[in-house]
Amino acid sequence: AGGVSILTLTPSTQTIVVSQPLTLTAGDVVVRALAAQKEYVGLQLATDNSTGVVFQGLSRLTYPLIQGYVLDAGGAAVSEAFLQQLQSGVETACGETPGFYVCSQPQWDGYVALGQSLKRYVNTVKLDRGFQELDYNGVPFIKDVDCSPAEIFALREEAVQNGVVMPLAWSEMDGHMLKWNAGYASYTAYMREAGNYVYPRPNKLGRLQSLAVPAAYQR
Repeated sequence: AGGVSILTLTPSTQTIVVSQPLTLTAGDVVVRALAAQKEYVGLQLATDNSTGVVFQGLSRLTYPLIQGYVLDAGGAAVSEAFLQQLQSGVETACGETPGFYVCSQPQWDGYVALGQSLKRYVNTVKLDRGFQELDYNGVPFIKDVDCSPAEIFALREEAVQNGVVMPLAWSEMDGHMLKWNAGYASYTAYMREAGNYVYPRPNKLGRLQSLAVPAAYQR
């Protein structure tokens, strides 16, 4: 369906209310208008391990090197046991330790809570209760606002690359940036970009999914 507006989003119930009734089937997705088959490939697909999913034209069943590692938490809270399983799963698949972990605010706060009881306060004069940086087994633990709230990604930098064919810029296909809106005393300017994210070795990537997200973080 095209031209459907999203009226409300409810992350806690995974519900989207749109402007008109739709007939949906399993596997349907929501994309921006006119963006079907044109969206950049993100970490969700890059870390997927479903052998029935075709990844950038190749079968993950035929080519295990393009399978990521997925660990399902089943709605449980983040724990060091889960993180160790995630790290071990990636190491088993590719023989290398993840280069860094990326998560959203609720998982960041959950991991901070795990570490607070282990933090040592050697300077009793300075009332310092925070963390300047986090890691797990020496691997940086990073927060990113665009990560999905219920997931933690284990990544290696060389396995996540940005392939830019043309950066975001004003369209000059016909030499004119401004297009006249027929029937109106106005013009429209168009921007475009071309490229995709490139994942040379998806088996170096993994994700911990279906983690608990406290109600306070729902938005």
